[in-house]
Amino acid sequence: MTIAPASGERAALRGYRWQYDQIASRVYRAILDGDLKSLRLTDPKAGRVDDLVLIRRGRVDCYQFRSVEHDRALTFNNVVGKQRTRSGKEAPSLLRTLADDWIRLREQWGNLYVHLVAQQYASVHDHVIVGKEHPGKRSPDHFSAFLTQVLEPLRSKETTLDEVDFWWRPALETLREASGLSQKEFEEFLQALHIDASANLGLPKPPSTEHSDVQALSSTLQRHVSNSQSVVVLDNRQVLKLMCWENRPRLHSHHEFPIDLDTYEPLTDAIKHLRDSIARVRPKIMQAIDTIR
Repeated sequence: MTIAPASGERAALRGYRWQYDQIASRVYRAILDGDLKSLRLTDPKAGRVDDLVLIRRGRVDCYQFRSVEHDRALTFNNVVGKQRTRSGKEAPSLLRTLADDWIRLREQWGNLYVHLVAQQYASVHDHVIVGKEHPGKRSPDHFSAFLTQVLEPLRSKETTLDEVDFWWRPALETLREASGLSQKEFEEFLQALHIDASANLGLPKPPSTEHSDVQALSSTLQRHVSNSQSVVVLDNRQVLKLMCWENRPRLHSHHEFPIDLDTYEPLTDAIKHLRDSIARVRPKIMQAIDTIR
């Protein structure tokens, strides 16, 4: 099917807008939660999960975002099958690149999670179990069922590889082979892998302050990346400054009170007045305590 240049350009713009809305929503949530340390955008060192590296207290989340292009379904083969470069050369599977990035980046960051966030829905028409003769094969065996019945319980540690139903084992083995990981690494990887299909628009419901904030942050981050010649790295305070949100108490961690040491001056008179007030009322408080005793 031939796509008109203008249609392709509009699709690309929609894809970028969706991606940065997704990024902004996650960054904003980390700010509200008070655990954002820094973020990295378009970092080539992150491999395929370079769209967003979100460094939070105690964990690091790395993201790859996939907007809808032509095929609206994300299939099992999309994840485990060999890919093609733009020049037509064979490339490792999507799962292999995610596993390779996870192995490499966790050596640097420690507690690391990789996210594949897709605008596509998980397919309900494909088959993850190849061959009709597989014993115990049942319906459905599509990718959507595999996600909800196997991968999500494994990620949340509700189950283990040994506890997965026997009839899903061939699909799990196909997944492991595609990842290139050992059995032990594979289970750890599945606990760190998030596949989020049918991702929504990323923006909170309007009208709300949160919707306006995320929308503004999305546009600002996209503009900041387009104007940068290298990887974009911003810590929590730099994000607030970029957005002119320094005076928004709701967006500050309750455990951090930023102080500009260059302009800070102690409130000497106020401190003295407080101490004098405490000194005046202290005898009365002590007398009241003695009376109670």
